Amino acid sequence: MDREQEFDMWQRWSKTKDPEVLEHLLTSMDPMIQKRVMQFRSAPMPQSAIEAEARKQAINAFETFKPSKGAQLGTHVNNYLRKVYRYVTTYQNIGRMPESRTAKIDMFQKTKSYLQQVKGREPTNVELADELGWSQREVTRMERELRKDLGLEASFGDVGFGGVSREADLLNYGYYELTPEEQLVMDYTTGQHGKPRLKMDQIAKRMGKTVRQVGLIKSKVISKLERFA
Repeated sequence: MDREQEFDMWQRWSKTKDPEVLEHLLTSMDPMIQKRVMQFRSAPMPQSAIEAEARKQAINAFETFKPSKGAQLGTHVNNYLRKVYRYVTTYQNIGRMPESRTAKIDMFQKTKSYLQQVKGREPTNVELADELGWSQREVTRMERELRKDLGLEASFGDVGFGGVSREADLLNYGYYELTPEEQLVMDYTTGQHGKPRLKMDQIAKRMGKTVRQVGLIKSKVISKLERFA
């Protein structure tokens, strides 16, 4: 489907809110959605949950798209898909939970996303409880737990990455753009993902590299992160 066809389909959906048209529109955007989801393939959480969040953000993009602004529909959707990183960095601790707990959170997220699409708004805890077959107390507890932000607490600027200073959530998003070696240097520098916070010479010793080599890797990390500024 080309851009003109996507726009025509979006116009049909914006007027009718037909679920079938919406599904066709999402199918057209699926390559873009999957590309974003794959950026977080190393995240310790269900890929199905990440994909559900990406689809939700795509729908949010459809709802807020204004042709008069001059942007293409695909560009607007892609901008909204960038919001997936906040979801991932908030819930990335799921991988440390028992499998049953992971499944429960996955079910909660999918159900909430489904109700958001059907109702066109955030579902209430009562509606979530009815749909899930849970008690309202259990739904409230889940909402409270999932609101905890487990993103990075420090910026590279705080730990010696020259003049680079970014918000914690920005660093988390950029993390999934790094190579495994670059991620390791970042983890040792920031003390994240179970790694101790180390100085340059200590990182070099741990990785079997020279201080200069570690410095070069850090430079590459900075260059990649700057794309998300």
